[in-house]
Amino acid sequence: MVEERRRATIVFAHDWGADGAQANVEHQIKTIGRSLNAELEVTTVPGIPPLGSPLIAAIEFDRVIDTHRITLELCARKLEAKGLSKDEIEKKLSNLVLINVFDRGVGSERVAAIVEGKLKIKGADGDYLISVALVGPLNNGIIGALVKRLDSVTAFDLANAKHHVDDLGCVTWDGRTKFGPVAALYASGTAASEFGKPVDVSAHPRIAFEPIYTGDSVSVPLVDIDPIGNLVLGLRNGEANKLLEAPFLALSVAGRTILTKTGHKFSDVGEGELIAYRGSNGLLEIAINNGDLARQLNLSREQGHLELIVAAKVLQPATVFELQPVSEAQAREVA
Repeated sequence: MVEERRRATIVFAHDWGADGAQANVEHQIKTIGRSLNAELEVTTVPGIPPLGSPLIAAIEFDRVIDTHRITLELCARKLEAKGLSKDEIEKKLSNLVLINVFDRGVGSERVAAIVEGKLKIKGADGDYLISVALVGPLNNGIIGALVKRLDSVTAFDLANAKHHVDDLGCVTWDGRTKFGPVAALYASGTAASEFGKPVDVSAHPRIAFEPIYTGDSVSVPLVDIDPIGNLVLGLRNGEANKLLEAPFLALSVAGRTILTKTGHKFSDVGEGELIAYRGSNGLLEIAINNGDLARQLNLSREQGHLELIVAAKVLQPATVFELQPVSEAQAREVA
């Protein structure tokens, strides 16, 4: 009898920049999968800049989990239509492993861990459970932010060196020496408990990136400043739809409020005018047509506006915008 291959999707995000390290880890993961008769697909999350804020990764990974869920719900309905049993369907639905390698102080102490849990997939005829594992440091708050999406959570550190590869004496290569191999081995059938001792995820920080709604307004973090000064905010395009129905938005940050038009593209406003639009990265963006909005608002990476602020075990974004929909009449009053 031919053994059925295990299936898993591995998503990998890092702040290394464009170098050979990414291809190295991707090759490593696929090699382990092939050797252990597992079908491992590897995707690297694009759009995370070198030394970018872990806040970006938390939002991107949250979106990956959501995309994986809704995609598998479609697959489950298709498999149900073929008359497959619940057990057969769960075996065919791809498990998910997320690796994050974010370390603003390269070589600093990490609490490396694998956290596993179950994600509910809703089919037409019932619910299915797939495994989701989060691999990486607990210190940066990314895993703490994502674990709320999972049920039946357990966690283990990565202290068992027999599951690591040779580090060539380099202490800054956890992505290659620990995280990549552990993700691939787990996805290929190694139990999470074999990688080390149990660890308490709640003892480590989590990133708070959820929008906060107060009436019609919403508070969202500044996630990124792109190379031409456009502001990327931590609000998904779908969540921004209601806001963007208004012709204008009032943006309040650090005691200052400005008015921006809403639209779909830069040409919806005149040169030098502000526009709020759904960004190609899936998040709400604010920009000046042919201008640098970040410079106008005196926002920059260098001044720490993309940093995270430690508040007990919660990492809060340093810069938060309050967005308020504004009607045509209200906009004329402001003008």
